[in-house]
Amino acid sequence: MYQNIHPRSQNVTSFDLLQFAWQIAKGMSYIASRKFVHRDLALRNVLLGEDRCCKISDFGFARDISGTDMYEPKSMGPLPIRWMALESLLRSMYTTESDVWSYGVVLWEIATLGATPYSDFTSTEVVKKVRKGYRLQKPRHCSDELFQVMRECWNLYPESRPSFSDICVTVGEMTKDATKEYLILQEFDGRLYVNLSEEDTHSDEKL
Repeated sequence: MYQNIHPRSQNVTSFDLLQFAWQIAKGMSYIASRKFVHRDLALRNVLLGEDRCCKISDFGFARDISGTDMYEPKSMGPLPIRWMALESLLRSMYTTESDVWSYGVVLWEIATLGATPYSDFTSTEVVKKVRKGYRLQKPRHCSDELFQVMRECWNLYPESRPSFSDICVTVGEMTKDATKEYLILQEFDGRLYVNLSEEDTHSDEKL
């Protein structure tokens, strides 16, 4: 039921998706430990090998923050607005904590099998709504436990967000029981989720 049309594609399970989330968290934990900020963490930038090994890619926006713990760009181009933390949207501040926010959006993408975040809103509307406290809504087939991880990543205060090491522990614990479904794929309704294209967005937005 959840299968790509490619002849060599394979089905994925709820447990597979959770494993992907855990692997991405581990990769980001390593990047953070090396004092780099990715700035463009999104599901489109995660490669999946034949052995279902996730590899974080596209480091074109990445910056070394050793000694400063923060990066402020001097110029602007198209930005991944739907994945950006509030402080990045409003003050162009990028930290490991803003990468954590992006990871929360990646979790939401995994839960919705790759839907575009905030698909009902333009990029301008996304900024306004996030500023007012709006966050991505809980997919009805997603467990409360997994959605809580997303919500913690979107905390208004960067210092109150979990570290990637914390997320590794939390999601890692979830993967220990392969029989428990944190994403009830039988209840997934693809009609509720949309994939936007570059033509559907503004020139200042990167999808």
